[in-house]
Amino acid sequence: MDSPAHLIKDLPKGLIVLQTQFPNLIAFQGKGNVLYQTPFTWGFFAINFLLGVLLIILNASQKRELLLDFGAMYSPLIVSGEYWRLLSAMFLHAGFIHLLFNLIGLLIFGRINERLFGRVKFFWLYVLTGISASSTSYLFNDVGISIGASGAIFGMMGAMISFFVINRRLFGNDGLNTLYGVIILSIINLWFGATIHGVDNWAHIGGLVSGMILGFAFASQSKRALPTVFQFLGTKNFWFIKTYAIVGIWAALFCLTLFAGNKFAPNPYLYISRAETMIDQGRFSEAENELHFAMDIALELRDRQILMEILKHYSHIEN
Repeated sequence: MDSPAHLIKDLPKGLIVLQTQFPNLIAFQGKGNVLYQTPFTWGFFAINFLLGVLLIILNASQKRELLLDFGAMYSPLIVSGEYWRLLSAMFLHAGFIHLLFNLIGLLIFGRINERLFGRVKFFWLYVLTGISASSTSYLFNDVGISIGASGAIFGMMGAMISFFVINRRLFGNDGLNTLYGVIILSIINLWFGATIHGVDNWAHIGGLVSGMILGFAFASQSKRALPTVFQFLGTKNFWFIKTYAIVGIWAALFCLTLFAGNKFAPNPYLYISRAETMIDQGRFSEAENELHFAMDIALELRDRQILMEILKHYSHIEN
């Protein structure tokens, strides 16, 4: 079986054919250098790189408070109203390996997606899938602090899946090979995320699904590319319906994020955060009750890191 990297390398052949159907696409062989062709990809790359290097120099991976100061996603703070963390967390990385792999993924899939969808749509694709990944993590995840661009990278992979499913007739075998390659990469990365402790796989799932939805919305621009069941609507009417559907989906997700809190998966860090505040205020019996709730969840999750943090706060109460 061909490797995913080999499958993706044939993409330019399909784009040459597709440009006759989609004149708004940015050509792979277009004028100007790579910065001109994909400016938003390189802009996001620069932001992630500069912040990542700064956090590595400051050894932020060992300093939770510093990550929070820079805008890491942390459920108790989002519950208190700091929703901007759903956006800021996607530009932060802890450690060289974390930064390196996400930068590579951003360059590979960012440059492809920006050429497929155009600059403006790519910008919103990256931002909205990153926020959707953070929102999904906030609703379902129990990791605690979460950072990284991988949710948006999975979003770009999801968008490519939708793009090549919709336009499979225009690309032929090259498009199918690329589609299979991206699906394989997605499955492999989700499997690694499920087996490695501390990986925010909910963010990956949220990014992938939201990317597929946005990819479907952004990809269909010619009547030939529309699913047969929708062709009678015409291109303009179909685009109108899709736009309202996408806005509705994101509005529902935002409302769910605002009002649902962490009720789907109780987060032990929420109780730990409350306990910290109560200890500072001298309300030790109330803090102990909060730590009891956190302990129950941590024991169910069998998370030693959370248990150690809970015991540390118990020692503060005893002192």
